[in-house]
Amino acid sequence: MGLAVMAAADIVSGARSGLLGAIISAWPAVAFFAVLGQVIAQRIDELAGHLAGDDPPGEGYLAKVARLSAVRDHAQERVLGEYLLLPPPDEDRPVVVDRGHPSWAEVDAEQRERLGDPPGEEGRS
Repeated sequence: MGLAVMAAADIVSGARSGLLGAIISAWPAVAFFAVLGQVIAQRIDELAGHLAGDDPPGEGYLAKVARLSAVRDHAQERVLGEYLLLPPPDEDRPVVVDRGHPSWAEVDAEQRERLGDPPGEEGRS
């Protein structure tokens, strides 16, 4: 494994502890995501190999292909969930909320906080 991939593996595992912003600002985005892709691919291969285990005695070719395909799909799902996928959206609130929705005030307050609390529509002249 190359030094860059090992460094990225350390960085990505540390990203779960809040270092992701610092990493992205330190590396060009293209390089970061290229290395992240390599780390994820390697992790999928390792996990798939671990989950597959030994071949059962008497397993036929098609049964083996089906088993290994299912194991790889499971490994991809787990690894992508660890590294890339966002948590599911809040089921109580739709993705797009207009002013008439009961959650408007909550969403508006969240957005104002993210933007540094700029003046609202009512405060503009």
